[in-house]
Amino acid sequence: MHTSRIALSEKVQLNKQTTISYKADSIESARTSLMKAHAVIMIFTWLFYVPLGILMALYFKKTWPDRKVCGKPIWFAVHRALMTVSAVLTIIAFMLVVAYKKGKWIPQEEKLEFNHSVIGIIVVCFTLIQLIMALYRCEHDEKYRYVFNYTHGFVGLMALIFSAVAMFLAIRFPDFNFTTNAEWGILAAWVCWVFLMFVIFWFMGFFVKKNVSKKATNASSYELGNQYHNGSVQTPPTEGKNNGTPDWIKGTLISVHTLVTFALALALAILVGKA
Repeated sequence: MHTSRIALSEKVQLNKQTTISYKADSIESARTSLMKAHAVIMIFTWLFYVPLGILMALYFKKTWPDRKVCGKPIWFAVHRALMTVSAVLTIIAFMLVVAYKKGKWIPQEEKLEFNHSVIGIIVVCFTLIQLIMALYRCEHDEKYRYVFNYTHGFVGLMALIFSAVAMFLAIRFPDFNFTTNAEWGILAAWVCWVFLMFVIFWFMGFFVKKNVSKKATNASSYELGNQYHNGSVQTPPTEGKNNGTPDWIKGTLISVHTLVTFALALALAILVGKA
């Protein structure tokens, strides 16, 4: 028994067979909103949060050593916060797309969507594996701590790479119907930028280690020479307490990276919202 009544906005001829749709557009719009919400959440998660968290863990462990956040080093506090948020957002986005598809698996005939879904599942699995590893990681002084370090880093980087592949597939979906190639340009710019930042920070760390090793060798030679000539050991001259890259340089670079990746993520999210 129907208890609600509503007047149709269009005229209907009663002497002809006609299909009457009730709120079909609004229902389809709600389903489309689920897909767009999934896309926007994944964009900000994997274009903005995750790369920043990885960079902090890889290259900022010796930066700002005297500063703490809740008793933890800055790099660890930021990395943990970003990755926790990323994991939660990834799970939420996954639930949204499951709701959009009504729990149905995508048929293999739809190659783009099928490949995207498979890669997306891999990313979600990697995310859950990272959470489990982080919760049950061993202490820093444990014998097999290096196993966790390498595995944690490898899985994280693979998740980032797979997420990029998934996004390149997604922007080709017919459902989005992009009218320009701006989305390709944004994703390509993001890939180039993130790769450039990894290279820059890696080279900075490489030259710092090389410089520190050279200074340690010179200090040993200085000490040995004093033992032979003076019969006593003197303290070798130093150039300051911190022989690494100045913290302000790394801080400036990571700030610029944050602004650039946020701007790219926002631009792509706007395109998805308008699609």
